[in-house]
Amino acid sequence: MFLVRDWSFPYEYSYGLQGGMAFLDKRLQVKEHQHEEIQNVRNHIHSCFSDVTCFLLPHPGLQVATSPDFDGKLQGVLQMLLL
Repeated sequence: MFLVRDWSFPYEYSYGLQGGMAFLDKRLQVKEHQHEEIQNVRNHIHSCFSDVTCFLLPHPGLQVATSPDFDGKLQGVLQMLLL
């Protein structure tokens, strides 16, 4: 799974698995005009894994990202968002 943090374009691809899969499908498309090495890498990704997925995450907010008191627990994220 590709996990994309701080996704800033929810109007292009929505947060979560559905938007992530649409984004990944577009990014891993192989086209004739691409350099051969790029085509090989994109094909190789699919050949190495039985399932390739992507999840888009929003930025958690500056209070969470910059707080020295944040310990990484979900409850802490919710508390910071409610402040």
